Amino acid sequence: MQPIRPDRLKKAGALALALWGANSMDAGMASAAEVVKFTVASKSRGEDRAFFEELLRKENPAQPPANAEEAKQYLTLDNLFIGRFDLNDDGVPELFVSFQHSYVCGSFGCDTRIYQRLDRRWDHLTTVSMQGGVFVLDERIGGWRSLCASEHGVRWGKDPRTGQEEYLSFCISKQCAHELEEDFTPENMPPYHRGNSAPLCKDSPVSKKFG
Repeated sequence: MQPIRPDRLKKAGALALALWGANSMDAGMASAAEVVKFTVASKSRGEDRAFFEELLRKENPAQPPANAEEAKQYLTLDNLFIGRFDLNDDGVPELFVSFQHSYVCGSFGCDTRIYQRLDRRWDHLTTVSMQGGVFVLDERIGGWRSLCASEHGVRWGKDPRTGQEEYLSFCISKQCAHELEEDFTPENMPPYHRGNSAPLCKDSPVSKKFG
């Protein structure tokens, strides 16, 4: 489940090259942050590079570009930025893949997919919209760290519609809340949004203020 649908808003997003990680907690919010630098995917090698190339094959049109102008709409490895952070303290960092291209970024920022390593493959966990970074809270639910981005955050929990445990969204900004309320009925609203988790991100350096 993708927590927010940034594909609905196709405006150019700002380039974000920093993932923020938290080491401590203060009044329900991490007070110290660790910057985890992103690197461009074109510098990757081996299995990781093959995985990134497969992502591009799925994102780009099947047909090759007809001309140079059309080619500008195609993602390349230079448009993918890679970060790593261990979100569940299992010693295997999760993989953050940020798509940085004006054709796929929206007013919420740029799609950043998070993957967990399972059985020698990368399994998709969640997607956040990154504009300025992702802030990793010290809060743990079910062993998983909570995250804040520019417009929304995610916390681990059980989806009431499916019963599946996964990352669930809550909104930080009014714009995000408006989009979420268009997509869900009051009965199916993600529980963390309904419970107003926005104050968790009140001190996040990357998050907009709710209200």
